[in-house]
Formats: sequence, C-alpha cells, structure tokens
Amino acid sequence: MKLLTCLVALLFLAGPAAAQKDDLEQNKQPPADGGKGMTDDKSGKMPGGGTMPTAGPITGVWVVVGSNGRGQTYRGAAAVRRVGDVYRVVWKIGRSTYWGVGIRTGSTLSVAYQSGLAVYQITPNGMRGRWTTMRGTRILSENWRRR
Repeated sequence: MKLLTCLVALLFLAGPAAAQKDDLEQNKQPPADGGKGMTDDKSGKMPGGGTMPTAGPITGVWVVVGSNGRGQTYRGAAAVRRVGDVYRVVWKIGRSTYWGVGIRTGSTLSVAYQSGLAVYQITPNGMRGRWTTMRGTRILSENWRRR
C-alpha cells in the first residue's frame, strides 16, 4: 500500500509530469489536431467524426505483472494520468521507476518510456501489453489490472 501511495504522489503531485506543463501549453500552440484528440471516456468519438471502440477510462493506479526475458516474472505498479491529449505513465518495478508518455487510439495505449516502447490493448478486465527496450531484440509481455 505504501508503494502505491508513493507512486500516486509522484505522478499526481510531485513528479516531473505534474510539475511541468506539457509542451503545447508551454509554447501556447494548439494541438496539431485542433484540440480534437481522443477522449478518455466510452464515447470513442474520433476527430473528424466516426467512432472507434474503446474500453473506458485508463487513468488511475494499476497492478503490473510482466516477464523480463530471463524467465522471471516481475510485479509492480503503474499510475496513469491524462494531460491534455497525452497520458503520463509512471511504473514502479522493484527499486526502479520508469517515466513515459503515451498516446491512446481507441482501445490501444502506446507508451514511449526512457529506454523503450510499450503497447497495451485496453480490455474491460485490464490491459494486455507488449514491450521492448531500445536495444532489445525480443518482445516481452506485461499485463495490468485495476488496483
């Protein structure tokens, strides 16, 4: 519980993502899509009309279970916060903390973090993810479920 409390505090109160305005706000520029980015609701309304299926809100704290490529399973937590049209993600795995920025398109969340990329399929029961590192040659798995 202490880990999750710290994680939420880092993400929402004291972390770099919370302390800084996103780049669009700093530069006073409108988003390239005119501010019509994906919403974090169940409507699935796309810029320019039409709909794409979504699985609901993804913000909040998640329990993470994944494989590290050495036949070992790791456990941790992730916190997701929406800032404008993007998502700030913080993972706490063991003693390591990873920061990332993501884009949601329908029922997919793609997150670039300091050393790689993770892509999650959003489902009603959680998220099923695949990830790799910048120097990686394999695709590994990571699943999230609501806390």
